[in-house]
Amino acid sequence: MSPVLLGLLLFGVLMLLLALFAGRGAGETVLPPGRPGPSPVGLTLPELTRALQAAFTARGFTVLSEAQEPGRADLILRDASPLTGQTVYVRCLVPPDGAPVESVEVQAALDRVHGEQLGKAIVATPGSFSGEARLLAQDANVELLDGPALAGLLEQGVPRRAPDGSPRAQPVGSES
Repeated sequence: MSPVLLGLLLFGVLMLLLALFAGRGAGETVLPPGRPGPSPVGLTLPELTRALQAAFTARGFTVLSEAQEPGRADLILRDASPLTGQTVYVRCLVPPDGAPVESVEVQAALDRVHGEQLGKAIVATPGSFSGEARLLAQDANVELLDGPALAGLLEQGVPRRAPDGSPRAQPVGSES
């Protein structure tokens, strides 16, 4: 075999190995599938989904669809504002045992946004994101909401109307 063919063969094998392992960095682990339990901040998946629905509808978004699957919930929301209106995909995740959300979940959200031509994606978890997931989200039309960012979103007052029509702030989830 000539040295050129041997070099091409070696290069091809290396590229194949790189392609096989590129999706999972050294810091990411593959977790066995399981039922998500309570999150580190105490939110279950249905509670997280309801809280995000309330937060976004209070900001003028309309829920177009909601889908519950094992381990995640998907929301499609539309902002009807004339100038800034867009359709947003929200992926709600509560990984088992408080594990960080992996890059594969962020990639799935990006794929859905591109496939359905949506405005942007939001991946929300009461826990945290892996370093690879954060890297993937940089310079992409996806926003990551981890525990502190999610707590800030859910705790801050959202515009509500008082009985006299004047605006007042009220935390998400509390009834007036």
